[in-house]
Amino acid sequence: MQDFFDPANQMERWESHPPALPADILALIRKEYLGEILGCPVWGVDGDFVRNNVHVDFCVGGNAARYRYVPQWEFWLDVAKPDDRAATLAHELTETLLMRWKGMDYETAHECANSVEVPFRRAISEGLVVVNDPVVSALEWLMQLGDAPREVQALAMAAKVAHRWSR
Repeated sequence: MQDFFDPANQMERWESHPPALPADILALIRKEYLGEILGCPVWGVDGDFVRNNVHVDFCVGGNAARYRYVPQWEFWLDVAKPDDRAATLAHELTETLLMRWKGMDYETAHECANSVEVPFRRAISEGLVVVNDPVVSALEWLMQLGDAPREVQALAMAAKVAHRWSR
């Protein structure tokens, strides 16, 4: 199989980009449609396939603001990590919003996203948050964070309303 990873596929700042992967490869990667956030699809993906064929450093999630191989506005969550989905989605959404709408560079947006993700993971592990739907749980977590950027909170609130109406 062709190696699809090119170091140029990692972006330090958000930029519009054409699809980097052919449709037949995307069909092998996308395993489970998890929902959408403001019209942006959230996919459970075959993380092993991504690591073995596209990007060895793919971890538990990815977004189009950082990786050109992720189609515009999609969020990818590794299907092998179902317990990680909500926290990973909160991270990926925060990172995307900060890079896209605030113009942050990747490192700064990534650190902000970590500051959202780590306490969320802690709350889940301590039983303070029960995750039934990873999309709803991620949005609820972002909405209640007092120190999250206002844009992230507002978009999370709008996305939660849209998600509820789409069911």
